[in-house]
Amino acid sequence: MEKIFLIRFNEIFLKSNGVAKSFLKILRKNIQIQFKKHNLSGLINITNSRIFLTDFQESEIDLISNILKNTFGIDSFSLVDKINSSNQEDIFNFIKEKYISYISENDTFKIKARCVNVGYHTKDIEIKVAELFKGKVNLSNPQKTIYIEARDNMAYIFTEIISGLSGLPVGSAGRNLVLISGGIDSPVASFMMLRRGCHNIYIHFHSFPYISKRSIEKVKDILATFSKYQNEIKLILFPFAEIQNHIKVSSHPKYRIVLYRRSMMRIASMIARNLKCKSITTGESLAQVSSQTLDNMAVINNAVNILALRPLVGFNKNEIINIARNIGTIEISNEQEEDTCTLFTPKHPNAGTSLKDIKVIEESINIEELEIKLLEKIEVMNI
Repeated sequence: MEKIFLIRFNEIFLKSNGVAKSFLKILRKNIQIQFKKHNLSGLINITNSRIFLTDFQESEIDLISNILKNTFGIDSFSLVDKINSSNQEDIFNFIKEKYISYISENDTFKIKARCVNVGYHTKDIEIKVAELFKGKVNLSNPQKTIYIEARDNMAYIFTEIISGLSGLPVGSAGRNLVLISGGIDSPVASFMMLRRGCHNIYIHFHSFPYISKRSIEKVKDILATFSKYQNEIKLILFPFAEIQNHIKVSSHPKYRIVLYRRSMMRIASMIARNLKCKSITTGESLAQVSSQTLDNMAVINNAVNILALRPLVGFNKNEIINIARNIGTIEISNEQEEDTCTLFTPKHPNAGTSLKDIKVIEESINIEELEIKLLEKIEVMNI
């Protein structure tokens, strides 16, 4: 008998054999990189339906569990006892020896079995094992459960199924450039794209020296929390203050937010193509603020011809806040700081901007020429 981790994946099952193999290869690599980062041991064996993690030290179990909890593509996992036999009597005797004290006579319990290629039915072994215990069987809401997974010539016994993040392995969907601020929404949008298998690269538009570098530090803090989800995080810092000031002195206040947003999108699209990103992502939510009406989002989107994704478009603020709390970014985002987007924002921005008017303004102020010039001043760092 040995302790191993039995790891389950879900959505990958829906892919063709070739795609599934490719995704599982990426998943294996993501786990291995995290293991190397934390100096952990362990061997990964992937089958068509399960991943088995073996040859680790008992002292590493908690850290391994934490890594598996935060790895996209893993639906759930269990720390299991592995028996080198699927014979009913061997399983029965093992549970009688090792698990008999797990269920007391005051506990309600159930035995949940899954049998594959073993020559007997799940109910056979469930009934036989249940007869070992004096507690009361409760199939709908038991206090204790013993799981038995018997397949081929092996059996796995365990008492807990730990949920993972599910989704797809990071990197399986390609590269994606995220426009990230220190606020609540864009980190959540980033998380949603990681869950769909994107390898995110991040761009932050800052207004230093008009404001402090705190927004930059907040973004770095947020991305540091994402290191448990994604390996190799790259952050691009773009000096946006000169563009904001140029737009402020050259246009009517009611157009400024849309002009800022279109400029950011154009800059992001140029950088995305250079980095071979297939898309850009923002944290916009429909009708949350004036710049995020359907009219304004359409005008902003018109600035680029690359795929622009808005994973939070149908979420309300409370839903976004709850996700931010769950992923550990809410406290960082709530820290007070001057925001790049609101620094030059008018009190009453236009909720329905005309594309024709915007294009006339952009042409008259030569904004794209300034954008290209400032591309030379970007900073790139690894988090």
